[in-house]
Order: sequence, then structure tokens, then C-alpha cells
Amino acid sequence: MTGKEELQDTARWVIPRDERLFIDRLRGLSIIRVVLVHLGLSWFFPPYSQFFHNLLPVLFFVSGAVSHFSYLRSMNAGHYLLKRFLSMVGPFYIIGFSSILIYCLINLQSPEFDFFAIVRWLTVIPSNADTPFPMGQVWFIHAMVIIVIISFPFFVISKASVAPLILCAIGSFIISLAHQAYDINSYFYFFGHNLYQGVVNLGFFAFGALYYRKEHWFSFSVLGSLAIIVFIVFAYNIFSLNVDINMANHSYAPDSYYLSASFLAIFLVLLAKPIINNVLNYLFFLINLFFFSASMLTQFSLFTAFQCIG
Repeated sequence: MTGKEELQDTARWVIPRDERLFIDRLRGLSIIRVVLVHLGLSWFFPPYSQFFHNLLPVLFFVSGAVSHFSYLRSMNAGHYLLKRFLSMVGPFYIIGFSSILIYCLINLQSPEFDFFAIVRWLTVIPSNADTPFPMGQVWFIHAMVIIVIISFPFFVISKASVAPLILCAIGSFIISLAHQAYDINSYFYFFGHNLYQGVVNLGFFAFGALYYRKEHWFSFSVLGSLAIIVFIVFAYNIFSLNVDINMANHSYAPDSYYLSASFLAIFLVLLAKPIINNVLNYLFFLINLFFFSASMLTQFSLFTAFQCIG
């Protein structure tokens, strides 16, 4: 492949600007959801408020879209993997080493760490005894690392065909069904690493890649049909299998109840894309209008004050 052909091949793997804007908005809204949930959003009216947990996979969805196109544009696998890992674990390492530095400065001594504690920190599975403050949210970073590792060979193959992405999405659902029937979660632990969370959430990640790779496949009617299918699975879990409807009890080891509700949330978000964009555009307009009015009022007040003084 010549340099010109390589440049053209790279240029075609770009998410359209308006879709990239929507992805950024979904990411921002998802981060706000995470903050609000940890401030009590999912606790105020249980078990129904626990359904806010099903919006978390939106983050896996957008991460899959961004990661897939990042791989397709990358010149080599090493560059892609290095970029992904630095973006995921870099902030975690910075916070960890900063905490150790602050501890040393305050106590004038280094904290007591054994070899295995250091390994747990470096592999993003610190125990409560290893941290001076709760870090339960680290599971998301750890799951993302597992997802990136598992998804990489599928991304390589999917450059020629999206079949591996479809396989990942369907496979994660099948595994969640197997876990629901046979409680297989415990078989996915490997040297202290919970691989099950990464394997199951890989389905959302792969669907994000698939959706933006073949967006023309997912018309309003197709998304609506998919939403109906997963809603049927969701309702079957409640009314036929009599599962515990408290979603918090299904989020640590996701089963088909959690996955069907989460995929339903993603499909509904995609169906509501025009509404979400219009609402946010209007909101940004009001915010800009407010700051413009405040700026003009401040300038007018200063001008009036100087006139009075003069």
C-alpha cells in the first residue's frame, strides 16, 4: 500500500462530526450519572431507582465506538494498545502514586507495602487493605482493561468483516444466560482477577463498535425491534423467572436480566438521539444566553458606576 492509499484508508475510519458530538454528550451525561449515583441517586426509591445502574453500560458502548475507530486508524497494534492502556490506567496510577507521595510527606515515612500489594496496585485490583480510602469504582477500569485485551483480536479480524463484533455482542448475552442458569461467575476468576465482568460487558463495547461501523443497518425500525426483543427477555425474567428486581443485586455479576435491561436502555437512548440533541442544544443556548446577559449586565453596571464617579 502506497503512502497516499494508506492515508485514504486511514481517513475513511472516522466517525462523522455530528455523531462524535453525540458520543461526547453521551460520555458526559454518563459521567454525571456516575457522580449522581454515588451521591445517592440509585438509593432514594429502591428497588426502582436501582434501574439507573442500567445506564452505566452506555459508557462501555461509547468506549467501544471510540476504541474501534482508534484501532482502525492506528498504524500498528502497539500504538493502539499503548494509547488505550495509558488512557485507562494512567489516571489511576497518577492518583495512586500521588496518594503515596502525600502520605510520605505527612507522615515522613513510606507506607508499608508487601510485594503482593504492589502487584495488586499495578494490576488494578487493590484490596481495601491496600488503600487509605474506598476504591470500589476501580472495577470499571479493571473491566475496561480486560475488555480491551479480549476485544483486540476481534478488532483485528473485524477490519475485513463485522461478524466478530456481532459474535461478541451475542456471545456476552449467551454467557449471561449460562451464569443465570449455572452460576458460572466464580469460574472466571484468574489469579484474583474477575474476568467475568469484562467478558459480559464486552457485549456493550462490541455493539458500540458495530453500531458506528454499520450505522446504516440500525434504522429506527431496527432499533425499535431490538428494543422490543430485549424488553421481552427483561419481562420474562420478572414475570416468569421471578428474579429479584433490585438491579443492584445483578450488576456485580451481570445476568440476562441485567443485560436485557441495559441493552434496552442503550436502544432507547439511540432512538431518542434527536430528542437528546435538541434538548442539549436548547440547554446550551440558554446557558450561553445567561452568561452573555450576565456579561452585558456587568459591563453596563461598571459603565454606570464610572459615569457616576466621574
